[in-house]
Amino acid sequence: MKRFLAILTITLLTSMYCMAGGVKVKEGKAAFFKENASAVVEFDFSKTTWEEDEDFKTWCGDQYEKRLNAIQQSFVKSFNENSKGLKIVESGNDAKYKILIEVKDLERHQAFTGSWGQGKFSTTAYIKVLDISSNQIICEINVDGYGSGKDYDYADGLGKCYKGLAKELFKLK
Repeated sequence: MKRFLAILTITLLTSMYCMAGGVKVKEGKAAFFKENASAVVEFDFSKTTWEEDEDFKTWCGDQYEKRLNAIQQSFVKSFNENSKGLKIVESGNDAKYKILIEVKDLERHQAFTGSWGQGKFSTTAYIKVLDISSNQIICEINVDGYGSGKDYDYADGLGKCYKGLAKELFKLK
């Protein structure tokens, strides 16, 4: 019985570790996050899938705009609240940087804690940061299955996932 419980514990911990995903700098440096500057953010959902299977827009149906807004607003609010330097602004007129977020996949995983039906949301994305004046890419970031935000509601859960992702960016070097 002890052996069974040990194997079960290791299996659960391994699966939770694998679901954690990673946020890593692919090229460049993330030092610009500490600059006292501004940036505009642009999301690209044109090729986003739901659970690596279905087109996200088709899957969402009439909830598509609500879910996109939840992701975008949560990301910007969390980014600005957690940043000690770079801030996201609405207009690109005074911005030094452009943050392009290509959302590749969104998923919901059954949570092991809490009530049944509550899911943990994760994302796979690619982030490019451009210096607007030179149009040069200064940093590329891979988001590989980053998960955060348990919720019953899909829009709220996706928003919480991107709220967590915004915080995670400030840990990069």
